[in-house]
Amino acid sequence: MSIHNRFITCCCLTVGIATVCCGQGWRNIVPLHSTRKDVQRLIGRPTESNGLTYDLKTERVTIYYSDLPCVKGWPYGWNVAPDVVIKIVVYPQARLTLDQLGFDVRGYTKTQNSRLGGNDYTNNELGISIGVKENGEVEVIQYQPSAKEKHLLCPDAAEREREIERGLSTYATPVISYSDMSPNEETARLDLFVDQLAKRSPESKIHVIGYARPDDCTGEGIEPANRVRDQLVTKLGIDSRRITTTGGGHNSTVRIQLYITRPGEPRPLSTPDAPSACR
Repeated sequence: MSIHNRFITCCCLTVGIATVCCGQGWRNIVPLHSTRKDVQRLIGRPTESNGLTYDLKTERVTIYYSDLPCVKGWPYGWNVAPDVVIKIVVYPQARLTLDQLGFDVRGYTKTQNSRLGGNDYTNNELGISIGVKENGEVEVIQYQPSAKEKHLLCPDAAEREREIERGLSTYATPVISYSDMSPNEETARLDLFVDQLAKRSPESKIHVIGYARPDDCTGEGIEPANRVRDQLVTKLGIDSRRITTTGGGHNSTVRIQLYITRPGEPRPLSTPDAPSACR
């Protein structure tokens, strides 16, 4: 591509995203107000087989919808009808900075993002979060319901929001995450985790979150979490006092997430992706 064409593409992308990124919603699609039918009317059918993702000229977009109401519990976070938009995740297809997108982040909260090596900028009033890499390039823009619509949260999700507001917990990226592995494969993953742990302060804490299958009615994932804790202690020599285990709920497969936090940091929140079949 010529320099001229790259410039034109960049300008078009900047205009296309900037016209929507400074207010709630994307391309007139607004969380909790738009439906799957609205999305298909505005941008057509998704390009990916998962029925959620669109590969467009200027961005790659995944749109999430509500499923069942609160009677199924977490992770169904919103008390709305099925097929209502609850989240939009936009990945720009060109390299753009916050300045190029026209963002004024003075009203946003800045937090470090260890996965990106950069920062997240979040405005809960608008329901917008922007992930920026270490080099200043925008990786992702997320649109979620605004603060004034939090009354529509299901009870379990509302409790998690209160924990976040009190600084007790937070959504975080695990250091290691895996599902349904053989014992040898799991040991290899735990060895990698210990390598990462060695680079952190000896006072850092370890959080192990386990998830159970939907039809597992015992412990909601605490058993696999405890099994991993025991391996860290007996096979890899980690002090058990550094480790906290949590049953994270239900997942389509048995899953393990391992986190490392500094003293005083909030604990990571679980992220189940399926309701319990036991209710």
